[in-house]
Amino acid sequence: MNLLWLLTMLSPVTLATICCLMLKEAQLTPQEIMLNRLRELCQADKWIVAALLYGSFTTGEADAFSDIECVLFFDPQVLPTINKQAWVDQIAPTLLFFADDFGHYTALFDNLVRGEFHFDSAEDMRKVESWKGNAWFPSVEATLLVDRTETLADALQPLLGAPLDRDDRQMVERLINNFLNLMVFGMNTWRRGEFARSHELLQNVHRFLVWMVRLLEHQTTHWPTPSKGLENDLSEQAYARLVSCTSALEPASLKGAYQNSWLWGQELVAQLRERHNVALPPDLFTQINAKFFESPST
Repeated sequence: MNLLWLLTMLSPVTLATICCLMLKEAQLTPQEIMLNRLRELCQADKWIVAALLYGSFTTGEADAFSDIECVLFFDPQVLPTINKQAWVDQIAPTLLFFADDFGHYTALFDNLVRGEFHFDSAEDMRKVESWKGNAWFPSVEATLLVDRTETLADALQPLLGAPLDRDDRQMVERLINNFLNLMVFGMNTWRRGEFARSHELLQNVHRFLVWMVRLLEHQTTHWPTPSKGLENDLSEQAYARLVSCTSALEPASLKGAYQNSWLWGQELVAQLRERHNVALPPDLFTQINAKFFESPST
């Protein structure tokens, strides 16, 4: 009753403003609401010298399934005393919070949104310059949550703009060399009868196949995570070739997947070698063909 009375006392303009804000909030995804809260916390916490977002929310690709990813740079004297889970719980309650194997803390919130949080010293802000090649941001505004000293904005400058151009000879040589190595590694474990291990190695073969076809189809935006957005990035023909390279954990299926990976890989290698005039020993291809795919003993 008191709330209704209060609403009647508001001016039409004020009431309309409140309704618009409530409607706007209702249209936000859970992640967007949480990011707004994260921004408020960063700006209010005097011990946070700077903070940034990374990932899909900075590149305009986020959706209702995206993670929240950020780096918090604390005053170095205070950082050791920070209760990290308690800090993150201010965004939303966490069901799980732990130090993962990738150098940050992972949170699973009660709405099953994932979060990745780096708790770093403000003295280490310049480390973001080393992200060049693995991260890019369309603008400073897209990534900064707070920057009290403007040091972080300056360190981000090398990462601003479009993703790096990957299509050069050095990159092509690296991709081809790794692809050949993994093919031999994977087929040797298959011949030994370590099918589970060979199946695991096949996933790594796929990574280099995808990187090679991304170069050829000029789809390198998602380079650091080559499987990201693959269904939309690759041509239908290339995606179908990748599907043919997948396998069940069963010897005959696994060998067929390696054969298809090798056939497709040779085609990709040939195109990339011609583009960049990369020299590779022809005997290596002959040996792989003979040992794994042409010899009756296989």
